[in-house]
Formats: sequence, structure tokens, C-alpha cells
Amino acid sequence: MLIQFTLKNFLSFKDEATLDMSAIPAYKDHEYNLIKTKSGDSFLKVATIYGANASGKSNVFAALCA
Repeated sequence: MLIQFTLKNFLSFKDEATLDMSAIPAYKDHEYNLIKTKSGDSFLKVATIYGANASGKSNVFAALCA
């Protein structure tokens, strides 16, 4: 299970960027989209990356595949 993914100095990402799948404690809407562990942590089942054209969305995908 992917919990956190960090990339730096990859294609258009000079600075560090992190995709974090941890749910914040205040997240109450759509609880069916959470994975709850025995230790009490909650993680998101799905995340979406969106943005303007040429903003690096495909580069995030390329980093995940590398």
C-alpha cells in the first residue's frame, strides 16, 4: 500500500513534492473512502492529481513508474 510518495529533482520538479495518502482527523465526509488500520490510522483509498496544462501531472506519473 502506498502511504507517502516524495519526489525531488525529477523532470519539472526541482523542489521536493509529496503525495500523502494519510487522512486528516477532521475528514468526516465519505468515510467509505478510508482505509482504517488496527492502530487507528486512516488512509485514503483514492487520490486525484489535477492542474493546469504543463503543470507536471504526467511527470508525477512518470516518477511513480520509474
